[in-house]
Amino acid sequence: MYRRQTGLAIVFCIGTWLAPAYAQYVTDVPYYHQLFNSINPTGSCQNTTIAITLDYYGADLHPDELSRQYGTEKAKTVSGWEQIFNEQARSLGLTVRDSALGNASLSDVHSRLDRGLPVPVHGAFTASGHLIVLLGYDEVYYYVHDPNGDWSRRYQLDTPTAGRYARYPREAVVRTIESPLNGFVRMHTIHFQSGAIEAHWIEAPPDTVVAGDSERWQARLRVRSEVGPVSIVADLRELGGRIEPLSAIDDSTWQLSSSFGVTAQAGRLRVPVTVTAGADHLQLRHGVAVMATDNEAIYADAPSSGWREGFTNNVTVGSQSDLVFDGDRALSMDARSLHI
Repeated sequence: MYRRQTGLAIVFCIGTWLAPAYAQYVTDVPYYHQLFNSINPTGSCQNTTIAITLDYYGADLHPDELSRQYGTEKAKTVSGWEQIFNEQARSLGLTVRDSALGNASLSDVHSRLDRGLPVPVHGAFTASGHLIVLLGYDEVYYYVHDPNGDWSRRYQLDTPTAGRYARYPREAVVRTIESPLNGFVRMHTIHFQSGAIEAHWIEAPPDTVVAGDSERWQARLRVRSEVGPVSIVADLRELGGRIEPLSAIDDSTWQLSSSFGVTAQAGRLRVPVTVTAGADHLQLRHGVAVMATDNEAIYADAPSSGWREGFTNNVTVGSQSDLVFDGDRALSMDARSLHI
């Protein structure tokens, strides 16, 4: 929340924001911090990494939804993680699937990272075992989404973004994910299910815009079709744009080019991109966080117009007349996390 002229500044977490563009990793992967889950926060890394990965491929799923449905034990195993991921992907209409490997090598991990694909891995990051999502690497570091926070700082920070795009020493990560017995890596290989149409971003659109700003989007999509010529449109109307056809660069690469003013209110949107070939079609949903303009009230005595509460964790908002005043002046809140 932005500071009002006479009010109290409160910081809220909204979706996936402001990933640096210069590092060698996938830059548009959503992030959840497991310690802000309501269900078994310290033991829900498995469901949190499933939600992170599914959301990257178009879902809109919080880890607590998985924990309510499956508990927090099943996905600790390689096969259990695979089963839950595939069941959820199927139920959400996504064409991605996981083929889990319990005997992978480090070269298997790197070959997928080289293709710009997120790689969930199991490792001894904690005494009881832990899962993180690898997003890229270089000669010295791995870049990761760690749902437990920042491992390199011994998980001492519990801010909602502590493990988002964390940078870990490469040698230390290798020691942690390789089995000391046989050198195997337990990893998950996410792939598109074989079908008439397959598509994925090779240069994704921005994941953050500011309400009222002007945007110029340039993005590229890789498409494979077994059923004839392809047509692709991106529906930017909720953001303030229009239905924008993508143009073909070559037989498999399509480009999105669009300029528009952001008329959407602050919040989180999904931009649908529809790929059509013959009678078949595939829809990608790209998540975009719309950030508020300066001095916009998002919480007075209740969420302001256009805002709604997402999930909360141990939140109490006071209502006594001597503690809580009009939202333009002050708000008394005791909260571990409150997402709007």
